Amino acid sequence: MKKFLLTCLVVFFSCLSANASSQVFYGAGGRPSHVSVGGGAYRSINNFGSNALFAPQNVREAGRRQMARKFANAQIQAMTNQGRYGDGGIHSGMVMPKRIEISRFDKNYKISTGKSYTKNGVTYFE
Repeated sequence: MKKFLLTCLVVFFSCLSANASSQVFYGAGGRPSHVSVGGGAYRSINNFGSNALFAPQNVREAGRRQMARKFANAQIQAMTNQGRYGDGGIHSGMVMPKRIEISRFDKNYKISTGKSYTKNGVTYFE
């Protein structure tokens, strides 16, 4: 059994694959221009100024963040206003009271039984 486990361990450790390759691509002037790590997508080495506020990708990202913030604030405002007005509109003028749930463990808790009626000797419960 020990020989079998040792053989399995040897096979396991000898079959491990390592993908630690990186490729550097050079431009016409002999300077590095792109790099690829592990056979993945190419990435430019010359990214000077990529974190500037006026770069197109950063302007788009800032716009996305602002829109997401506005959307989240609108959702919070909608949830805050929910249940306050009769038809959900701001100008309905009717304030609806919120329903308060009583816990089962409260001493004032009562089990509400549904309405029942009898018809032809059969009792129906709603």
